[in-house]
Amino acid sequence: GTAAGAFAGFPFDEVWVAGKTGTAEVFGRQDTSWFAAMTEANGEEHVIVVVVEQGGHGSTTAAPIARSIIEGIYGLERSTLVGVEGTD
Repeated sequence: GTAAGAFAGFPFDEVWVAGKTGTAEVFGRQDTSWFAAMTEANGEEHVIVVVVEQGGHGSTTAAPIARSIIEGIYGLERSTLVGVEGTD
């Protein structure tokens, strides 16, 4: 999916993640970026929603932020937080 770039190298064998990217258009402004995810590992479940006003695309702005949050929740090695190429 469109968040594949943001989750490249993620340890899916340790943490199950499902997500949806989105971009909301606002007339006269840069697009609003969002990403919603569900996660599960070791019986621990979470829902994460990231919204960045005027942040561009969900796959390039919000999804990398969500990945960083997920890594923190589950104590995973932190990836470098950078925007990635993609479309919504």
